[in-house]
Amino acid sequence: MHPFHILPRPGSYWASRSENSFGNHNMAVDTPIETSESSASAGWSPGVVRSAIGTAAGGIVGFGILRMVYPAFEYEAMGELPIEPTVEQMRQFTQAHRDYYMMNNAVGLAVIGASIAIAFACVTARRKRIASAALAGILGGVVGAVAGYFTGLPIADAMVLSKDQSLVQASLLHFSFWGGLGLCMAAAVGGIQGGARTMAQAAVAGLLGGILSVVLYTIVASVVFPAANLIHTLPETAGHQALWVLVSSLVLGAAIGKLAEPPTSKQEVQEGSQSPEEMSSELQNDGTEK
Repeated sequence: MHPFHILPRPGSYWASRSENSFGNHNMAVDTPIETSESSASAGWSPGVVRSAIGTAAGGIVGFGILRMVYPAFEYEAMGELPIEPTVEQMRQFTQAHRDYYMMNNAVGLAVIGASIAIAFACVTARRKRIASAALAGILGGVVGAVAGYFTGLPIADAMVLSKDQSLVQASLLHFSFWGGLGLCMAAAVGGIQGGARTMAQAAVAGLLGGILSVVLYTIVASVVFPAANLIHTLPETAGHQALWVLVSSLVLGAAIGKLAEPPTSKQEVQEGSQSPEEMSSELQNDGTEK
């Protein structure tokens, strides 16, 4: 056998073991380089602060755009109804309200949803940021448009019939937007960042974040705007819209950042808590056994 065949290749596994077995105290432990595949398998951790900043920033941008385009559709003036309107007059009056609320809600919530989702993806994504932002933005806009259009119908009917405010109905209408937005944008970004398991966990986090955002917004708005009708999924005044966007987006982002954290196993915690001396001792013992 050639004499050079018995020498370990520099940088190889057996070379590092040989150094450890001879008690070399200047050991060089190779640290694995994290690739996109390894980071994906490790899960996606958006972070509470980073996630909340992303959704709040998106909400502020969306609010600015909303103030420039709202209302996108003007109310079709029909004059005052007579004391005893005919069926046709009542139908036209109701349809005018439905068109106004359904179309404006669709446009307004689409703007808010897309803005929050894009900003959330840009801030929390660690790889494939453009793809994450594009997919999240499209889903956020679609969720906002669909939720706004269909929630505009019961809102318009409530305005026509002058119904009393129902906090339960108002919460359900708001959840149809914030719950759907949280679920879709978190699942989109989580799926690209970490795979199917991360996507499922992010979707649940987004759904729960939507619930928390609606609950907290309802409480805060009831105190700050006690005379406002909270059934409006898109509040009518600028001040109310600013409060709605800021509170809901902050809570949604913080909840997703907290609930979407990947689980940490006990083995990882124990390995991470080892001191350098303990790790060096283990390496030397492994070398001696070899």
